[in-house]
Amino acid sequence: MTKEDLQRFCSTDETRPNLLEPWSQGDFSYAADGYTIIRVPRLSNVEENPVAPNAAELFERFTDNMREFFQIPELQPREIRTCPVCAGKLIFEGDPCETCIDEETPGKIERIVRVQIREALFNRNYLERLKSLPGVLIGPKGPEDPAWIKFDGGDGLIMPIRKD
Repeated sequence: MTKEDLQRFCSTDETRPNLLEPWSQGDFSYAADGYTIIRVPRLSNVEENPVAPNAAELFERFTDNMREFFQIPELQPREIRTCPVCAGKLIFEGDPCETCIDEETPGKIERIVRVQIREALFNRNYLERLKSLPGVLIGPKGPEDPAWIKFDGGDGLIMPIRKD
């Protein structure tokens, strides 16, 4: 895995500046977006970041050898719909539509598709990104606990989403 591979798992949200790039801590290099975090053996070109989360502590807290692991199931296509606020016109009451203007496809919004694996629900798009990892398996523990991810060359955690 390269630094560029890790970058795909970093946040793109400018309000999360400590997660915009991969970082190293101890024996590992990490990438996170606030919902998923993955780690691989330390990469020499990934620097430490003093403002990044204490990822080692996070992994220690959720380590548990009592999980069963499963393949991520086939995923339904993404659901893109016309914005219900501006009807796809990008303007609402004379101002730019705050609901859809910054979306990948302005005038449209994506419905969050939930995927159930055992008792837990996960955001379909995060699972799709994880499926790109070689040999990936997911080990959910319960509806509110992070699921463990393992793949060839690393591991990670993903947060489930709520039913409501």
